[in-house]
Amino acid sequence: MTASAASRLTLSFRPERWEPVVAGAEDPEPRGDRLGKPLRWRSPRLVEVCPDVDPFAGAVPEGFLFSLFEVMLATPQHRYLLTAERADRMEHILNRWCDDTGHFGPRLAASGVWLGVRLERARDGWRIPHLLRTTRPGGRFLRCAPLLGDLGDLPLHSVAWVLAAGQRGAQAGPTHPDWLRGLRDQCAAAQVPFSFLGWGEWAPGVGTYRGGAYTTCPSPRVARRGILLDRGGVERSTSELNTFSVPADWARMTRLGRLQSGRQLDGQVWDELPEGLRGPVGVAGVAGVAGVAGVARSGLGG
Repeated sequence: MTASAASRLTLSFRPERWEPVVAGAEDPEPRGDRLGKPLRWRSPRLVEVCPDVDPFAGAVPEGFLFSLFEVMLATPQHRYLLTAERADRMEHILNRWCDDTGHFGPRLAASGVWLGVRLERARDGWRIPHLLRTTRPGGRFLRCAPLLGDLGDLPLHSVAWVLAAGQRGAQAGPTHPDWLRGLRDQCAAAQVPFSFLGWGEWAPGVGTYRGGAYTTCPSPRVARRGILLDRGGVERSTSELNTFSVPADWARMTRLGRLQSGRQLDGQVWDELPEGLRGPVGVAGVAGVAGVAGVARSGLGG
């Protein structure tokens, strides 16, 4: 499965992209000519590894993955964010490489390699146990992007960071605000940093609820671009948008485009960072940052 562009990381600085595995016509394709790129970087960087594909896809040979990890472990000045969809394969391979007799031994735990899994819908929750059973990396995170459904209750023990975002692109669907609120509130309760990377193409529409009724902006242009979305992700009729009452858990969503939709959830930008990603690990003056702020203009999220 090829990752949506909405899953790429967007904060107020630009992470470095490293793509030793790229999307092919059918399956991800290894690119050996790109493996050595981090070895040429002089300054410490925060690096997104293969943001558009799953490097643990079955089509990627284990020998190539071995070389990829060799490069990451040979460059401890960098921090690497690597997201898997085939979390079962990740667990199987890394636990074998990192046991007492494996080639890497305990080096992964002391490295700057952060491992995560992608969660788009509740059905993707099977990936989390594999992540938690994988030999402890530098850090673990959940990438809930693009968020296409309510994820329910998540096991956040041993998880250091949760990132979430809406979807981008011509075929993008909307993200219900309650799905994001559920993630944010669980993270707050578990004291896990939460980052909201952006709404993507769709953002909560203009208007206010009063006793379950939605009052829209008077502009017909805005009304035509909006939909009503229930918490289950089902689009509801907009034929009587200005007059009929709707349940309080329905959201009015408007297609504004990613640059206009912004990154605020309930009036706040959520840019919480885990301790392991603070300090001199980023680029463009990120050294020493305790949090990140600002609206993303490029990069990977909303």
